[in-house]
Amino acid sequence: MKKLICLLVLLVPGIASAQYRRGGGYAGGGGEYAEGPWAFHNGLTFEGNIGLGGMWSRDTTGNTSDTRPSLGLDAGIGGFITPQLALTLRFASVNYTQDINDSIGPIGTDTIEAIFLGPSLQYWATPQFFVGGGIGYAIAHEQVSFDNGSTLSSQNDPTGLALDLRAGFMIWRQFRNSLNLSFEYTPGFYKQDRGNGTSESIQLNGFQVSFGYQFL
Repeated sequence: MKKLICLLVLLVPGIASAQYRRGGGYAGGGGEYAEGPWAFHNGLTFEGNIGLGGMWSRDTTGNTSDTRPSLGLDAGIGGFITPQLALTLRFASVNYTQDINDSIGPIGTDTIEAIFLGPSLQYWATPQFFVGGGIGYAIAHEQVSFDNGSTLSSQNDPTGLALDLRAGFMIWRQFRNSLNLSFEYTPGFYKQDRGNGTSESIQLNGFQVSFGYQFL
C-alpha cells in the first residue's frame, strides 16, 4: 500500500506537466474564468489531504468502542467526466496510535489503520462546493513499534467492504491549483473469525476534517 502511494507521488507531477505542454497552456488562455467557472474542470485531476479525526468500532452485539483521536491521509487521481463530475481512484485512511506497557513500563506503540481504496465520484454543486462518494476495498492494518527499534506488522490484514463519503469547500484557487477544507467519513465492514466455524461482523469507522490540495 505504501509503495502505491509513493508511486502516485512520483508520477503525478510529471503527468500534470505533460498535460500542460500538450494543451499549450491552460484552458481559455484569456483569464481565470475565460470559459466560465468550470473552465479548468477538464482532463486530469489529482488531490492529496491530511487531517485530524477519530476512529471507533462496533460489533454485531451493538458494543461500541471509545472514539480514538486519529490522523488522516488521503490521495486520489483520475479525471473529469463532465465539468461538474470527476471520477478518481481514491485512497483514504485514518489511524490511531496507543502506547504498549508491561509490568516494567512502556515497551512501544501499537498503530491501527483503517483504509479505503476504490473508485470515488466527486460532484461540484457550485464552483466552490463539492460532495463525493465511493465504494471499495476496506483494509485494517496493525503495526507494533518497539522502543528497541524493531517493528511487527500484521500479515493477514482483515479486509471487507468500505464506503467513502465526503463534502468540501474550495478556499483558494490559482489557475488549476486549489486548496480546500473537507469532512470525510469512511466506514468499513469486516467479518471476523471467532473460531468453531462462527464469525462476527465488525464495523470500523473513521472520520476526519482535512486540509487538501487539488489540481483541477
